[in-house]
Amino acid sequence: AFTTIRVEGDPPRPLFLDAHLNRLEESSSLLGMELIATKEQILERLTAFLSSLLLPAPFLLRICLFEDCLGFSSRTQNASRTNLTARILRYLRPVPEAKSTGDKELYERLSALDLTREDLLLVHPKDEVVLESATSNLVFAQGNHLIIPEQDILPGIVLGKLLEVIGRDFSLERTSPRLDELPTFDEIILCGSGREISS
Repeated sequence: AFTTIRVEGDPPRPLFLDAHLNRLEESSSLLGMELIATKEQILERLTAFLSSLLLPAPFLLRICLFEDCLGFSSRTQNASRTNLTARILRYLRPVPEAKSTGDKELYERLSALDLTREDLLLVHPKDEVVLESATSNLVFAQGNHLIIPEQDILPGIVLGKLLEVIGRDFSLERTSPRLDELPTFDEIILCGSGREISS
């Protein structure tokens, strides 16, 4: 189980840290893993890890819970282009609601892409509905009407924060559009901790 956190500021501050730690616990539970570290232990080790880094913010931090160890890694945040392209992949994650390094087929395909330019658009292999991208949640815009997938996706932390505020100015529909409906949208917006917000 893992989570990827955006780190900003000086001193470096992980954004939405508590939500990420909650998701890490939830992903572990969904994957049937025994939790090997408490939130307090993770925070203690995270503080030590961040203080040892020479990497300037912004950067991405990954926390992984394996069966027998806790891992931290960091990498620079490569800015995405404002407009991305996507390759269609008919694929359903084994446990869509959990972030897991065990999803090897997907991550092998993703590693072959230049993520600053493109992403994989995950389409349900039977239902032909668009679920999410390999790195982000999706928001489909038709004027002030937003369609946001809710089933068979990872409920993103950034999307959750957006949903708290966008309902004031937009009408929302929580469903997955069909693949053949994509040309009818004005814009498809990607949002996630690593991707931030792109279209």
